[in-house]
Amino acid sequence: MKKNSSNKISIGSANFGLNYTVDKIKLKKDEVFKILDLAKKNNIYSIDTAQSYGKSEKTIGEYIKLNFYKKFEITTKIKIKKSKIDKILNDSQKKLSVMPRNVLVHNSEDYLNDKFREDLIEFQKRKKIMIGVSVYDDGEILKVLKKHTPDIIQLPLNAINNQSHSSGLLRLLKEQKIIIQARSVFFQGLFFKKESIIKRKSVLLYKSLIKLKQIANNNNLTLPELSLIFVNSISEINKIVIGVNSANELKNNINIVKKIASKKLINEIMDINCKKINFTKIIQNLN
Repeated sequence: MKKNSSNKISIGSANFGLNYTVDKIKLKKDEVFKILDLAKKNNIYSIDTAQSYGKSEKTIGEYIKLNFYKKFEITTKIKIKKSKIDKILNDSQKKLSVMPRNVLVHNSEDYLNDKFREDLIEFQKRKKIMIGVSVYDDGEILKVLKKHTPDIIQLPLNAINNQSHSSGLLRLLKEQKIIIQARSVFFQGLFFKKESIIKRKSVLLYKSLIKLKQIANNNNLTLPELSLIFVNSISEINKIVIGVNSANELKNNINIVKKIASKKLINEIMDINCKKINFTKIIQNLN
């Protein structure tokens, strides 16, 4: 495998404030600070958070204040509330101690609400931020594009759930100059779990993962490593949101993204037929 110096990592922070992924882990503040220290040291400036991630925004803001460090490019996600957009985002700014660079609507249904989206666009004009939406599948993306072209789309993408890539949709988004952020690279921690646990979630998913795991083994990789290398090799992806449970995990991922897969390896991954798997349902059931 060849080395690749590009760095697309964005620190996923759901577990900074919530019991997140299949392991339901919430990090202590000192571990969060170690992760952000290591990110800063490795020129990783992107952080992905959300108002619904418990105290995640507040913890990130405390780090920024403590270190007098405002270079982080923060993406936060919001939902429709009774409050006006100004109040919603001023609340985020207060907690983070900086205005988020990017604001994503947490689901496509809220983004497709004309009043909410138009208010967000007006806020964007005044504050010079980028706006977008977090989606689950290709169908949601197409619905969004019919209404409005966002600056950013965040979508699930990994070595098993890669339909947005295989369908050519990522290429279409890139042609429209949309920034693409990939999340669920480790399938919200499912790639780290025993096969028996995966089989209980979905027999179809289990059968496909067995094939994928064999490909990983043949290349002296773990399943999570294979998935990260695969996603990082996709040129259309601007950022890869990675959640970690420790600074050591982040260090390992930093080393992994320096590698890219051969064309042969990418083709082997893409040849696994996963069209019958309902990824949206599986992901929603994990939360």
